[in-house]
Amino acid sequence: TEMSANRKIAAENTQHVLAAVDKGGVVLGRNGALVLGKVVGAMHIRLIAPLGKRIERVIHTTGLPASEAAEQCRAEDRIRAEMSQALYRWNPNSDESYDLVINTGSMTYQQIVDLIVDMYQRKYPGYQSLPGYGFSGNTGHDATN
Repeated sequence: TEMSANRKIAAENTQHVLAAVDKGGVVLGRNGALVLGKVVGAMHIRLIAPLGKRIERVIHTTGLPASEAAEQCRAEDRIRAEMSQALYRWNPNSDESYDLVINTGSMTYQQIVDLIVDMYQRKYPGYQSLPGYGFSGNTGHDATN
């Protein structure tokens, strides 16, 4: 049945997220804010931007025409929300599951990284990054493009 298939997919996704956490690092999407919930050391961040800015970014990175880029953005929003609801019965667009919500529409990637690092260090004041896994350095990207 669809319900048992959804349970299997959710269980596999949860195992994937938990395995990634064992290695350390960043979990992008995959309902990580819900799966990792109150895991000590985790920080849940939601990155948002106005639809127009997101469409511009898709055009810039893919070369799609504006109408197709707009449809891609809307479809991804819809599909991600539907999957979260079907698999986990939660709304990923609700800010309640996140420590920090950042509107990236007018920020550079470096500004976003700096904000996240600062928030993480405030949430976990004793944190020391491992060699090679530090947060410093320029990403070379500009989120405003």
